Amino acid sequence: MPYSGLGSVQGKVQCVFKTEVMNEESQKRSNQPYKVVSSKELSQSADEANVSHSIVSEKIDGTCCFVNYFKGRAWLWARHDRKPIKSADKKFRKFQKAHHQWQTDSKQTEEPRFVWDTNKDFKPPPVNWIPASGVGMSGDRTQPGDGGHIPGWVPVDPAERSHCWHLTAVNLDHHLTAVNLDHQMALVLGPKEQNANTLEITTVCLNELIGHTLELIGTHINANPYRIGSKQEPVHVLVVHGSIQLPSLAINYDGLKDWFTGNVDGAVEGIVWHCHNKSLFKVSYLKMIIRAIPLKIVLDPWNAVP
Repeated sequence: MPYSGLGSVQGKVQCVFKTEVMNEESQKRSNQPYKVVSSKELSQSADEANVSHSIVSEKIDGTCCFVNYFKGRAWLWARHDRKPIKSADKKFRKFQKAHHQWQTDSKQTEEPRFVWDTNKDFKPPPVNWIPASGVGMSGDRTQPGDGGHIPGWVPVDPAERSHCWHLTAVNLDHHLTAVNLDHQMALVLGPKEQNANTLEITTVCLNELIGHTLELIGTHINANPYRIGSKQEPVHVLVVHGSIQLPSLAINYDGLKDWFTGNVDGAVEGIVWHCHNKSLFKVSYLKMIIRAIPLKIVLDPWNAVP
């Protein structure tokens, strides 16, 4: 299928609604005494991006990947965020609590500030690491986002144990048929051309996916919420971000909440809007109602390549 008009997930995707801080312990992050939730008001940036006239897609629960060139060849890249060393992370968490308290106190005092020393505060990047597109810069130094990480990518390495499941969804050694000897291939899950309501797995040349981000899902990813494959016969596939599209939905908090809870199509992790200016916005259903994708999966899909 064509992938034009879809944005690339290079960093944290903003919520489509303005967010609010609540004095309740976070369910997502341990030792965080507050949580950030959606308000009912559309965010200014989403409004300015004309989000109501965007491509609406399902938010997929997996691990993020990127297709880019590596040593002159189309290649799959795995997400790798540079994280602060333990002492710097401890100071940053202390700052976050102080900043939250400042917000709770109605900003009565001077706003707390935090300055990173990116030369000393962060673990060194792996070989061939590149920063994600849009990462802030100060001179020639990459800067962390609000969460204290520097998002980036590393090329998938056949010798790297942490990339073992990525490698089951791509064929970087191009040992396929003679027709495809010059192309690295990927197993991609997406809507069937003749019927968008049916999902199918096809082989796609990585050259066709250059610049796109994708989600790796399957047996050994994020506890396998889609129930794909089994431990005895694991299966992993890639999903181009924005390719599994949803009907146009009015961006209304109560209406979306009803859609999540009362519509069979709403049993998804969340929604992502792909705007014409390539901006991305999302909303996630807090209780994470996960649906199983009704797939008939070939257990050794590489052998099914014609």
